Amino acid sequence: MYTLSRTYGCRCRCDQFIKRIEDQLSQAGLRTRQTFALNTARQARTGLLCPHHGWNDCDCQIVVLLVYGCLHEPFSLVVYGNDGQSWLSMSEDALPGVDPIISAAIEQALQS
Repeated sequence: MYTLSRTYGCRCRCDQFIKRIEDQLSQAGLRTRQTFALNTARQARTGLLCPHHGWNDCDCQIVVLLVYGCLHEPFSLVVYGNDGQSWLSMSEDALPGVDPIISAAIEQALQS
């Protein structure tokens, strides 16, 4: 996994950042599908200790988004959030057969 050539992050909650990412990608004609959210998985279990917040209320979040173009395999984006800040990373190796054109389209959309 590598970080994008330009750093993508914000001083905002993860859900706000994801909404912004999804909006930018949609405007570029790309579709997204959320396939994992740490908060959702964590709700199924009680008594989980957060390494950052201990037993206190935790805003840590990890979300995996698959991004689809017209004719390409999906591309994975991973969004991390913690303490009111969020970051984005993407992996070209996450799925075999991913066309590099979609990664360029994603970068271009996120820079707008």
